[in-house]
This record gives sequence, structure tokens and C-alpha cells, in this order.
Amino acid sequence: MKLATFAADGAAWTGAVLGDAIVALQPALDAACSASDQPAEWLPVDLRGLLAAGEAALVSAARAVAFAARPENAALRRPLAGVTLLAPLAPGKILGVGRNYADHARKSAGRR
Repeated sequence: MKLATFAADGAAWTGAVLGDAIVALQPALDAACSASDQPAEWLPVDLRGLLAAGEAALVSAARAVAFAARPENAALRRPLAGVTLLAPLAPGKILGVGRNYADHARKSAGRR
């Protein structure tokens, strides 16, 4: 399963690539649950959350993709060319280290 984050219809979606198409996971899972008369399942809203949620969430995502891959569920797939792929994982905290801080402090000590 090739997971992706993409933009379409003014929103960011977590999805999976299926050949030359992409599937938004939550709408596909909603349709799969509805078709099998099962209670709704919720997936995390971003890819980082999906991966952190563990195996159960990935199994639900795989179920959504399998359901969307059926020929009769073509409406759940979007052409890959019609969406904008985003960075799959949004970065968390970015830390910088001031390795040259002592040099900078010495150089700017006389400036005031």
C-alpha cells in the first residue's frame, strides 16, 4: 500500500495510490463500513497519526483501499493527475544547534 497525503477540493487528505489513481482513505472506509452494515470506523486525520495508531489503523486503511479498488467503486478513486501530492509527513519539531554561538558572541560583544 503506497500511502500519500494530497490536496483536493480545498482540503488535505490522507490516501493511498492505486495505479494512476488515488483514494482518500476516510471516505472509502466510510463507504466500506456502510456497504457491510458495520459501525463507522475513524482513521487519524494525517499520515503521521495513521502510522502512530498502529496495526489496527493500517488494517482499516487497507480495507478502505481494497473496497475502493473494486470496479463498481470507481467513484471513490480520483485521477492522480487531478490532485496535488503533498509532503507525506509534516515535520514535527525542528531543532537547531548553535555550534558557532561562542564565535558569534565574541564577534558581537563589542557591538552595541
